[in-house]
Amino acid sequence: MGEIFDPKAASATLSPLISAIEKLLNEKGMEATQHQLSCESKDGCLPSLDSTTLVNVIPNSPTGKFMCCNLAIAIAHGSRGIGGLSQVMQQLRRHLICCANAKNGMSTKTVLIIYDKEDKRVFWESRRDFQAHMLRNGVNFIRLHWNGKKLIQKAIMK
Repeated sequence: MGEIFDPKAASATLSPLISAIEKLLNEKGMEATQHQLSCESKDGCLPSLDSTTLVNVIPNSPTGKFMCCNLAIAIAHGSRGIGGLSQVMQQLRRHLICCANAKNGMSTKTVLIIYDKEDKRVFWESRRDFQAHMLRNGVNFIRLHWNGKKLIQKAIMK
C-alpha cells in the first residue's frame, strides 16, 4: 500500500471509458445501458466500449467460470428491485470479498459505481465495507451519478 490514491488521476486514466459509458447512457438511457453492459461482459470485456480492458460488470448472473478483473463497473437503475442501487451494492460487496485475494490471480483494484437515483442510506450501509477494502486490499472507488445528461463524480464517503 505504498501508493496513495488520487481520484482525479484515476478518473483521468479511466476518462475514455467513462466518456464511452456516458455516450452510451445518452444514446440508450440507464436501464438499457445497464442491460447491455451486463449481458456484454460475460467473458470479461466490453466490445462496445473498450475491447482491451478486462472488466467485471455488476449486476451480473455468473455462469460457468468466474474471473476477477482489476476493474469492476457497478451500474444501478433506480434504488430498489432487481438492478436497483441496493441490490447492485449488495452484489458489489460480495464480488469484492470474492476478488480480494491477489495471490489467486487478479483482484479488483478500481470500482466505478454508476447510478441514477441518489440513496444516501445505501452508500452509508456500504461505507465500512468500502473502507475495509480500501485499507486492506487497495481498492479505489469512483462514484458517478447519472443526472440524465452527464455523469457527475461524487465523494465516495462523507
